[in-house]
Order: sequence, then C-alpha cells, then structure tokens
Amino acid sequence: MVEKCANRDCSETFDYRQGRLYCRPVQLPDGSPLVNSHGVEHYWLCGSCSKSHTFEHRAGFGVVVTPRPKPSIGSQLCSEIRVSGGA
Repeated sequence: MVEKCANRDCSETFDYRQGRLYCRPVQLPDGSPLVNSHGVEHYWLCGSCSKSHTFEHRAGFGVVVTPRPKPSIGSQLCSEIRVSGGA
C-alpha cells in the first residue's frame, strides 16, 4: 500500500487524484514471480515531485527516484513550434 510520496525528501501523503503512480511486476532475480504475492509493486510521486522527478529501474537497486532530465533549448523550441503551428 502506498502511504506517501516516494521521494525521500517529501512527506506528502498519498492522493490518487494527483501525481504519478508507478506499478511494476515483482520478480525474483532469475525472472520468476514471487510466491504468495499479488506480483505488483506500487510507487507514487506527488504532483509537485512528479514535475521534477521520475522513476527509473536500475539493476541491483530496483526502482529509484531520479531527477528528470532538463530539456534542451532546441527541444523547447520544437515543442513551442508544434503547439503554436497547428491547424
């Protein structure tokens, strides 16, 4: 059960109406499912943290919260052109 934001620096309590919920199948290192388990792990980032952080699966560590990459100037210009240049 998710109780709070997965970001260690945040204490926001779980609210399904905002943020980002991440579900991941649980497996043993050999790839087989766990016994006596529903087989899914849940992680949640609150609305504020989900703007600056994301989830990443790292071998040997599991799911970790990492900062979102900052968009480059070129990608910001392209997205602005696409948004304003339609129709």
